[in-house]
Amino acid sequence: MARRRVAAFVSVFSCAALFVGGLAGVAVGKGHDGLPLPGYGAAVVDAAHRQVFVSGGSGGQGIAVAELSHRERAGNRHRLIENQPGAHGMVLSEDGRTLFVALSAADAVSAIDTATHKETARYAVAGGKEHVCPTHLARTGTLLWIGYGCEAWEGGIARLDTAAGKPELELDQHGSAVRFERAPALTATGTVLVASQPHLSPARLLAYTVGTDKTLTLAKDERRGGSNLNDLALTPDGTRLLTAAGSEDRVLGFTTPALGDNGAWYTRHSPVAVAPSPDGTLVAVGVGSGGHKGKEVSVYPLNGSEPKWAAGLPSHERLLDRGLVWLPDQSALVAVTVRDDDPAPRLRFLKPGHDGGPEWPIPVS
Repeated sequence: MARRRVAAFVSVFSCAALFVGGLAGVAVGKGHDGLPLPGYGAAVVDAAHRQVFVSGGSGGQGIAVAELSHRERAGNRHRLIENQPGAHGMVLSEDGRTLFVALSAADAVSAIDTATHKETARYAVAGGKEHVCPTHLARTGTLLWIGYGCEAWEGGIARLDTAAGKPELELDQHGSAVRFERAPALTATGTVLVASQPHLSPARLLAYTVGTDKTLTLAKDERRGGSNLNDLALTPDGTRLLTAAGSEDRVLGFTTPALGDNGAWYTRHSPVAVAPSPDGTLVAVGVGSGGHKGKEVSVYPLNGSEPKWAAGLPSHERLLDRGLVWLPDQSALVAVTVRDDDPAPRLRFLKPGHDGGPEWPIPVS
């Protein structure tokens, strides 16, 4: 196996060791370095059970479950939660016991027990409406917000009140004056929700506030953030929005909900992913390949202009859109990549070296 070393402040772990078990609705087997998925939708870290959920996107039928393991020698066994048509956006419940999944090919949102990996509920659209394509998810308290839309200019934001007696997707929560070309990307925390349409030029940012009556109020609508949006995220306190757009050479920051300029983090090439740290002090930014100083991922202080550390990826791999997720203790980043023309997503664990160098070489096959 060929190996190469990476410059200072980087360590990349090979693909996570994957669960083995025998649960109903869960396929178990062995695979290669890529997860058993035809594409990528989203990744969510479950700290309580030390696992990462990775959805297969609109063309997939399942969710891969990977064990968090900080070991040099990683396994290649996998667990797959099946019967999740078009699994895309995902978010954990407040208590972490439930994973909610947007099923873009089933016009529903599923609820999965994070301990057993069994589906416990599936929520349909109010009135039985079909061909809605729920795609992106965000959460404020017990409210789920869903970016939906299959056809041109039929996108919108739906609401799912998980605390209701009979939870169901309620469409058209975005306001009658707002139209989305397709399913909008969403990010939310506290009482702030921001929506934007991916891959359009110019980007349009819509900042909403969530009222005590569980409704959205549009606070600001701006053509900002460049063009061809790839990712967006709010800081944990909800005061700053971060955007990664294909037209830019940096991640841009904005105040919320006013959407005024508030920071920038250099990437050299078009950023595809951005992830603020759980404590709000750091921001990880990433490009598909060949970023700042040759590294695909850089970690900046939220209020700084120089990276604290940076990480390269194995040869022939590129970072995917929305492909960065922090571990809750901030000890490492999970990067979701693909290799060459293989669409199966891979997991790489990135962290700074203790002595300014790599902890061990990166395996490259």
